[in-house]
Amino acid sequence: MSALRPIRPAAALLLVATCLPAASPSVATPAEVAADAPALRFEPKVPPLSAYEFTGRIRIHNKNVSFEAPADYRESFSFWAEKMTGTLKEEKIEYITVTRDRAEDGSVPFRRQIPRYDLEINKPGQSPTVLPRAIRRAVTSKIWEGSFDRYGNVLSMQEIAGDEEEAVKDLSFPFLDYLFPTVDGPQDLGIGGKFTSRTRGNLPTRLMVSGLEDVGLILVRTYTLKEVGPETATFDVAVGFEADPDRQSAREKTTCTISGSGGGAATFDRKLGVFTASNLSSSLIFEIKAPLRKLPTQAEAFDPGLGMSRIELMVQMDGDRKVTELVGGSAAPVPAPAAD
Repeated sequence: MSALRPIRPAAALLLVATCLPAASPSVATPAEVAADAPALRFEPKVPPLSAYEFTGRIRIHNKNVSFEAPADYRESFSFWAEKMTGTLKEEKIEYITVTRDRAEDGSVPFRRQIPRYDLEINKPGQSPTVLPRAIRRAVTSKIWEGSFDRYGNVLSMQEIAGDEEEAVKDLSFPFLDYLFPTVDGPQDLGIGGKFTSRTRGNLPTRLMVSGLEDVGLILVRTYTLKEVGPETATFDVAVGFEADPDRQSAREKTTCTISGSGGGAATFDRKLGVFTASNLSSSLIFEIKAPLRKLPTQAEAFDPGLGMSRIELMVQMDGDRKVTELVGGSAAPVPAPAAD
C-alpha cells in the first residue's frame, strides 16, 4: 500500500474553494445605509398664506476710535474720538410679515409691518437717551410690500406707507435683515458640511464723512452643519465683512477699507424649511483716509494732506422667527423651476 502523499498548499486552497458554498452578494444593513445617507436635506422654503413673527435685537458698541493727523489737528481729533468711544446703541424690533398665495413661478408676495420698536443709546458718563416719540411713530407706521423667491430670498421690497423722519436714516434695525442667510437652493449636507451666503447691503451705521455716505459692504457668512435632530438642524456660523466694490467713495482722495470677522449660530426648522433663530457677534472695522480741512491759520496755498481714522465696532444681532399658517394647505409643493 503506497503512502499518502501530503497535499500541497496550493491544492489545499483549491479544494477548500471548490467545497465551500458560493458567497451570497453582500447586502448593506439599514444602519450602514443610514450612515452613508446625508445628515440633512437642506431645502429652504416659503410657507405661503402664513404669518412670520420676528423679534430681533441689534447692539452696536463703538469699541475703539483712533486716528493719525498732524499736530494742529490732534486736539480736535482726540475730542471726537473720546466722544465716540464707548457709545452703545441697542435697538429692539418686532416684524410681522404676512405671505400671500404662491405665484405660478414659485415666488410668494408678502406685506411687512412693525408693531413694536425701541431704541436706547448709552454714552459713558451720561444717562441713557430716551427714544423720541416721533422716531417710534415713524418706524411703526412703515409698511412694505415685496416678494420672496421659492427659497425665501427677498426678490423685491418697497416701502408703501410711513411717516417721513430724517433721524430714521441713522437707525440700525434694517441690518437685521442680514441675520438669516440668502440661499441658492436645496442641497444635501453631512455633519461638517458647509454653504456660504454673500449679501450686499448698507452699513449698520452711517459714516459721517463727506463722500462716504453711500458706501456699502458685503456680508459673508459660512454655515457649517453642527447637529441634526428630528425637527431642527443647528449650524455654526462664521462671519466676515468686505467693502462693496460697486459702492465706493464718492469723493476724490477719500477712501474706506472695510474688514472684520465674528461668529454665531443658527437654527433651521426641517419641516417648515425656514431658519427660526440666529445670533451673530462680530467686529466691524472701518479704516478711513480723507482730506483734512484747512485751518484759518494756514496759508491759502497750503495743503494739509490726509487724516486717517480707524473705527472698530462690535455688532451683535439676535432674533427669533415664528411661522404660523393662516389657512390650511400652505404646505403645497413648490412648482419646479422652469428649464433654462
